[in-house]
Amino acid sequence: MRTRSALLTIATLSAALVACGTEGGGTVESGSSTAAQAGSSAPAGTTKASLPVPGPDGRYEQTWKRATADTTCDQFRQQMTPEERWVMAAEVLTDERGDGAEAPAQQEISRFETDLNVACQDTSTAESVMTEVGSTLYLLDQTYKP
Repeated sequence: MRTRSALLTIATLSAALVACGTEGGGTVESGSSTAAQAGSSAPAGTTKASLPVPGPDGRYEQTWKRATADTTCDQFRQQMTPEERWVMAAEVLTDERGDGAEAPAQQEISRFETDLNVACQDTSTAESVMTEVGSTLYLLDQTYKP
C-alpha cells in the first residue's frame, strides 16, 4: 500500500510539474535547522522584516515542531506559517543536495517552496509527507542539483 501511495504521489507530482513548466524535489528532518545560506528573495508571503535570519552557524531556525517526515501536504499548506514553510523547503533542499554541497541561495529555496506548494495542491497528495514530496521534486527537477 505504501509503494502504491508513493507511486501515485510521483505520478501526481510529475503531472503538476509538467503543467507548471518545471521539473522539481527534497528530504530532511524538520525541527532541526538547515545549512541554507542567505540569498536574494524572501519567503513567499513574507516581508524583508520577517525573513528568516540564519543563526551564528549559518542555519535557519525552524519553529514548526513536527518532523518533515511527519508533516503532510495539508499541514504544509494550511497550518504552517510562510516562514515555517520556507525553512522546511530550505531543509529539504539542503538535505537532498547532501553533505559538502553548496548551500542553496534564498532564491532557489523560494522556488523550491513554490514547487512544493504546487505539488501539494492536488488532493491526491494531501496525506503525502513532505520528505516524499520534496525528494520526488528534487529527483524530477535537475536544476535543483548543485
